Amino acid sequence: MEIFTLPQNEVINRILNEINRARLNPIKYSEKVERYSEFICKDVLTEKQHLYLDNGDNQKFKVFLKRGKNSFYDCIDFLRNLPEKMKDENFKLKKLELIKELKFPFPENNLELIDNDDYIEFNINKIKKNIKGKYQMIAFNYYVCFVDIEPLSILHILDDCNEDKVIQKAIFSPNVNYIGINFCKINEGLYIVYYLYAQ
Repeated sequence: MEIFTLPQNEVINRILNEINRARLNPIKYSEKVERYSEFICKDVLTEKQHLYLDNGDNQKFKVFLKRGKNSFYDCIDFLRNLPEKMKDENFKLKKLELIKELKFPFPENNLELIDNDDYIEFNINKIKKNIKGKYQMIAFNYYVCFVDIEPLSILHILDDCNEDKVIQKAIFSPNVNYIGINFCKINEGLYIVYYLYAQ
């Protein structure tokens, strides 16, 4: 988690670079997803599946997976088949460009609002108004995390919580070329990361 103690711009660029690695080389990135799938375990009592991770400080954490290993298998298949789809549909993916106007603000004076629905809706509408005529918002997502950027990005790309895979579709859409990223510290070792995708 030491990565989040670096200067904000450097952290944001590292998050962006991880997403762009998946966009530009999905087959290679599928190998990374497959490697993380080996850390999935099922709870004997509840039968729920979790991804077990080390935060780098010899602390183990588990992340609940709504669809368990199937999320990983589906993501791996998607990434491995993407180049063929790109060829068949005649499109290419380029690096996402970081746009300041798409940066979702966090409530500096009241961290209780970080995932508040009203706060999020108000600021999404404000961003939409400010970017009207320049960009079109496609998807928004946030993630409360206690892991490093690589596993965070795996979980983000996996898009386990959305049955319609709206985030995964945005990440790998040829129409989506822009992204806004922001993060803030909630508690020691706990952060929230905001992602906003646009075309």
